[in-house]
Amino acid sequence: MSELDSYQKRISAALDTISEIVSRAGTEEPPSEPTAVGDDSQTVTRLEEKLAREKERVEKQNEKIEVLKERRETFTTHMEEKFSKLVARIEGFEMQVQRLKDANAQLRDSSTNLREKNLELLGDANEVNQSMAAELEALKAVRAADVQEMDAILDELKPLVEGRTNA
Repeated sequence: MSELDSYQKRISAALDTISEIVSRAGTEEPPSEPTAVGDDSQTVTRLEEKLAREKERVEKQNEKIEVLKERRETFTTHMEEKFSKLVARIEGFEMQVQRLKDANAQLRDSSTNLREKNLELLGDANEVNQSMAAELEALKAVRAADVQEMDAILDELKPLVEGRTNA
């Protein structure tokens, strides 16, 4: 954008200079030589043409600036949407990781209790049931994490499959 600002400043300065020359040409007294009057009108005409070309160039530059602003806005919006999706995905992964940690802690505790009961040769059906429930919960947590990971992969592959390889 600094390059565009630089162009815009240069164009504005050129237009100011041309306007100043044109205004001075109209207020100056014509020289006493008759040929100079013709030269002044030619100079004014030439400067007016130059001014018109500069105005046209400025207009083109302004159009380019607007196009660049629109592109920047579109890109910014796209990146904000992508950022929001990534944040939501990370939050989902964090929840899955916490669920896995909890299930594994429960499974460790249950296994420890079962090991202690087996060492005492006291088979406790309740402990076995709790151990099985903890293992089942751990498997469910792993499965949910796998599903979420597959969804993330599919979300990334979807634009490629649809033909939008630059997405």
